[in-house]
Amino acid sequence: SLTKKRSEFHDFENKSKRLLEWFEHFVNVEMNHRIDGLTLEASLDMLKNELRNLIGEKRRNVNDLMITARVLQTNVTDQLQLQIIKQQTDRLEQSLSTAEEHVEKRIKKTEMIMKMFHDFDQGLENLRSWMDTIETTLQKPVSVNKLNANELRNHQQSVAASEADIEKHSTIISSVLALGHNLLSESDVRPRNIGTIQRTIQSIEQRWLALKDLIRKRKLELDTMNVSWRSVEEAIKRALKMITDHERFLSEVKRTCGQGLQGIRSEYKSLENFKRILDDDEKEIQEITDNYSGIIRS
Repeated sequence: SLTKKRSEFHDFENKSKRLLEWFEHFVNVEMNHRIDGLTLEASLDMLKNELRNLIGEKRRNVNDLMITARVLQTNVTDQLQLQIIKQQTDRLEQSLSTAEEHVEKRIKKTEMIMKMFHDFDQGLENLRSWMDTIETTLQKPVSVNKLNANELRNHQQSVAASEADIEKHSTIISSVLALGHNLLSESDVRPRNIGTIQRTIQSIEQRWLALKDLIRKRKLELDTMNVSWRSVEEAIKRALKMITDHERFLSEVKRTCGQGLQGIRSEYKSLENFKRILDDDEKEIQEITDNYSGIIRS
């Protein structure tokens, strides 16, 4: 009857309206409300299970209304009602599709953030372990007055290797810090986690700067060592030359001793010259002593 058809149409119209309102509320409010405050793991579980099941239930409701709409379209002759049925079914299909896409996108986003967290944590663990090792290496005390040539060369190689290792890790540091900053920009990250991430980033940045300062300090110390060793080598060469010169002088004195008065006069003049040489050499010896003292004090 006409009354029955009219009742069926209004029933369809009311059900479709309520379902459309539910989809709008779900996408804009309810989904966020359900996962708000949850950990990423709990959010992902909620999305994959409870919310997917809920959307599945609503899909069945939409399918039931679609069947009802097809029946109405065969029985209703009013063009306005037919137009309303068509509009409502189109909107229901679109709203259902939007809700499903919204849930799936949120699942993918949550999985992505969880992977970022995992990569960030793993990167931090590796960086901390590496920093502990290289800091221990660079903080070992080195005393120049206890180093021989081989030890100095080994120390040079160690500092050079540490510098190369630090340079190699520069990209890794940047990547891990970038992950941390990306996590801070994600709205799904809980406030408590944000505070932890911020403190972690600050700690890594401070250690990284301190590490670069430490390698600069070690390189400067090494440069100072090299200068000191070169000064010592030059002083030793001068001392050896002094000894050689004095040996030649003593040989000359012995040769002139047997030449009578003239030989004595020559010897006396030679002694005067020798005294002047010794005075000059005393200055050289004092300079060598000062160099050694400076190296030991450093």
